[in-house]
Amino acid sequence: MDSLPAENVPAPVLFPGQGDTPPESAIRTELEKILSSISFREAESLKRFLRYTVEHTVGGEGDQLKEYRLGVDVFDRPSSFDPRLDPVVRMAARRLRDKLERYYETEGREDPVCIAVPKGSYAAEFSRRTSKELPIPVVVVAPKRTKHGWFVGIALGLLLATIIITAVHWMRIRQPQAAAPTQHPSLAVLPLLNLTGSPNNEYLCDGVTDELTSALSKLPGVRVVARTSAFRFKDKPDDVRSIGEQLNVTSLLEGSLQRSGERVRITVQLIRASDGYHIWSETYDRNSRDMFAVEDEITQTIAATLRVRLVQAGQQVEGPRQVDAEAHELYLRGRYWSNRRTPPDLWKAVAYFNQALEKDPAYAQAYLGLAEAYATLGANDQASPRDVLPKARAAAQQALRWDESLGEAHAVFAWVTFLDDWNFGLAESEFRRALQLSPNYAAAHQWYGLTLMLQQRFDESVREFNLAQNLDPLSLILSTDKGVVYYYSGQQDKAIEEARQVLAHDADFADAHLLLGMAEERQQRFEIAVQEIDKYLELSGQDADALMKLGVSYAHAGDRARALRVVAGMQQRNARKYVPFYYIADIYAALGDKEEAFEWLDRALDQHSSSCLLLPIDPAFEVFRSDPRFQEAARRIRPSRPGIRSSYDSGGDEP
Repeated sequence: MDSLPAENVPAPVLFPGQGDTPPESAIRTELEKILSSISFREAESLKRFLRYTVEHTVGGEGDQLKEYRLGVDVFDRPSSFDPRLDPVVRMAARRLRDKLERYYETEGREDPVCIAVPKGSYAAEFSRRTSKELPIPVVVVAPKRTKHGWFVGIALGLLLATIIITAVHWMRIRQPQAAAPTQHPSLAVLPLLNLTGSPNNEYLCDGVTDELTSALSKLPGVRVVARTSAFRFKDKPDDVRSIGEQLNVTSLLEGSLQRSGERVRITVQLIRASDGYHIWSETYDRNSRDMFAVEDEITQTIAATLRVRLVQAGQQVEGPRQVDAEAHELYLRGRYWSNRRTPPDLWKAVAYFNQALEKDPAYAQAYLGLAEAYATLGANDQASPRDVLPKARAAAQQALRWDESLGEAHAVFAWVTFLDDWNFGLAESEFRRALQLSPNYAAAHQWYGLTLMLQQRFDESVREFNLAQNLDPLSLILSTDKGVVYYYSGQQDKAIEEARQVLAHDADFADAHLLLGMAEERQQRFEIAVQEIDKYLELSGQDADALMKLGVSYAHAGDRARALRVVAGMQQRNARKYVPFYYIADIYAALGDKEEAFEWLDRALDQHSSSCLLLPIDPAFEVFRSDPRFQEAARRIRPSRPGIRSSYDSGGDEP
């Protein structure tokens, strides 16, 4: 499109009685702001329509904007276009007027310039908006400091309390319109749009979204969908009603983030999922300096303005602890890599979390991120448990010493206690505490479900996974893990059904191929099993867990030579990187080589491999369960450990 002419511009049409003509530069600024707004995010044809209308009106051609010209130039109709038979322009104009009206009710309600396309014309009208027309904003001025302020990562810490209190207030007072009276308030925080112009700021947008989700999930009486499901819609525009149905929520919080130098702008709006109605919207423009210092003041000011209580009786609305700006920036980077979940990305996350803690040794959330990264590596046997699990436990303890109410830290402490200390009793009590403090934390239900599975409490395990899926309905790993519970409980048909449902959503989801191969192997459909496990090997980059399952399948299929070749390959790997000896023991058990199986099992127990926890339910060892050596190994996995500390105020090294 041509740019707006800078000279010889006829005076734009004004709304009657609304101030002087805005300058051309102000009109251009307002146009670009509208076109980049959330309201117009998915409306490409309307954006093209508006730009064409504004440019030609400012260029003095407003009286030439007729239906035929717009149909041909804007909507690509052929020269034979007949407006009487094809109402595309009239319908688009109606939608454009509605969009503009909604924009100025929400995101643009404080804009100093107004652009409209009035009925009866396709020319644009421009006007200044007087101060009387603008709502009175709550203004909080941050005190000056000499500390560098380029760490815009604190943008959420800066605005978090304001957004949460206002959004939940509106969600609750509008709730009767949003759902049936018996439906509890429910919310999903969609990934913030990155409008900074640089993909290098993606970590910041994701981090702000994560922190909004985490903070909102702590509010009593509100079900908040987990990050995994909400991020399925990242960069995938969809109708809000469709998103609401898929996530089973009554409201959606969406927004965008922009930055310019040390300025950051976060725009958020709360939308009713049933009909797309914009309940509430706000834009926050702040300097990135000292935003943590003013967060408490913003929170209290907004709460007072709305005269609303969002906390339980006897509690106070509190702002966050002052966090070093650089530490928060590093923490958000760590979260970005941690959410990718691959071993290399988890090690990157560990490095960022440690750097954050060097800047701010009392940063509970950074300790939590560190604990989760180490625990994931240890739980999946992707690093030596003796190296990473003690560090995970120490980090979780540190997080709880700084913030004992952090439910997520109780959950990871419980998970690590189970994985590293094999202390089932303490782990269970910590999981219960975690879910009491953070009932919306889907990962706590997932880890607790796996803990119950490994104690052969299969029905309880499935129940926990159902609760997790209620919070994270689109998570493929939750569905796959529930299928794993069915596999180990002997319900292979259900395991296969879960795997196939996951693969129907994502044919390249590696873990589902592994589950399907395991279940098909138990059904003695060995050819299918090998095909599925081979597919997992391809997708997972030759994961050692898949090699073990492949070796077991060969063993049960009677192909001893191939099974032993897998064992030899794993032994060669062990010279270069950590390999759980339990995997080798499992293949020998499937081959029926009792002596080799128990020798490698002994070595696995000495190695403290997390996979040893599978022993009581592992089908490969089924024929050996009456052997005294099996029973002794099982006792080593389920020790009486009265000396394990449950206090977070003593013991444990710094991670």
